[in-house]
Amino acid sequence: MYIPRFRTVYQSFAYAWAGLVHAYATQRNLRFHFLAAYTATAAGVVLSVSAYELYALIFASAMVLVTEMVNTSIEVCVDLAAQGYHPLARIAKNVAAAAVLFTSIVALGLGAAIFLPRLDMIPDALMDLFGAKPALGILLSVIWLVLGYSALSSVGRRVWR
Repeated sequence: MYIPRFRTVYQSFAYAWAGLVHAYATQRNLRFHFLAAYTATAAGVVLSVSAYELYALIFASAMVLVTEMVNTSIEVCVDLAAQGYHPLARIAKNVAAAAVLFTSIVALGLGAAIFLPRLDMIPDALMDLFGAKPALGILLSVIWLVLGYSALSSVGRRVWR
């Protein structure tokens, strides 16, 4: 007899968070995509892109991250179901990886369309942020990137302790 299992909303969010942490800790490409999303969003803020362009960057980055997590789920399910090598398992994994590749190419194209016209604005944007102290600007930019990468990578390290 089937007995329904009731979950609280908190438990559902806890399971989702555990899945995100596991995917981040075990999938190198997901960590790379998080860093790319972080960098693109930070660049969008520094270069003062329009709100719609920033929304588009965040949405495209989110789509890449989502497809990467779906790809991971498909790979795990295929590995669980397949007993050894099977050509259909290879096709399922390759198509899931192709979805990530396609989404990444679209996001990269969107980023290029937003950032390439603004390349000449980078020195002005840095001057606006840091004034006439370029050494301070470089130092703060490096600190920003290191802190961002450290924050993103610390989630993965905590899983294994």
